[in-house]
Amino acid sequence: MNLKITKTLSASLMVLITASCAQDGFDDKERFSGGVTNAQLESPQITPESFSTLTNPDGSESVKVTWPVVMGSGGYLCNVSIVDDPSNPVKLITDSVVDGCALTFEKKEDTNYEVIVKTLGNSKYNNTEAKEPTLYAYSTLVPATIVPAGEELSNYINTYLANNQGGTAMNSGLSLKQAQHIPLTVQSISISTPSLSVAIKLTDPL
Repeated sequence: MNLKITKTLSASLMVLITASCAQDGFDDKERFSGGVTNAQLESPQITPESFSTLTNPDGSESVKVTWPVVMGSGGYLCNVSIVDDPSNPVKLITDSVVDGCALTFEKKEDTNYEVIVKTLGNSKYNNTEAKEPTLYAYSTLVPATIVPAGEELSNYINTYLANNQGGTAMNSGLSLKQAQHIPLTVQSISISTPSLSVAIKLTDPL
């Protein structure tokens, strides 16, 4: 009697699971491809929101880039370069095929990067790769605020700090226009408080 009940319950569960898997009207092949077949694919969109910073166990930082999945693709061809000198880019990632929708690379301060992601085709579904990759210029440079010529620096910084405290930590930049009669022995100054880090860049007069 117990054996019969077990067999009946197992059969019922099998029917229920089968119905659950098929109720959306897609088979496994369609689900994997997103129903995209015989298509010319496009490269994914990358926006400022695609970037985040990861802290590594050794205290260093990495940049994580994510993008929306392109259904029916065979992966993504990724390249990342440092382009502080556009005529001499430094490759960090070269023609790496990524099977998911994210990659990471080393994060450096005051650095310009070029991130390139191209959708690859998928012969199984007769989908062809994107004609053009997505290019995104990512930078870790701190935005600068110009200190007006003739402004007394200490007063300006005190005012700037007061206006940018906000009760939370933040990073800001100041760019100081050098007066011709002031001799300079440094090109940058860093000032830190518990709630604000200010980078001051000294520039030549116009």
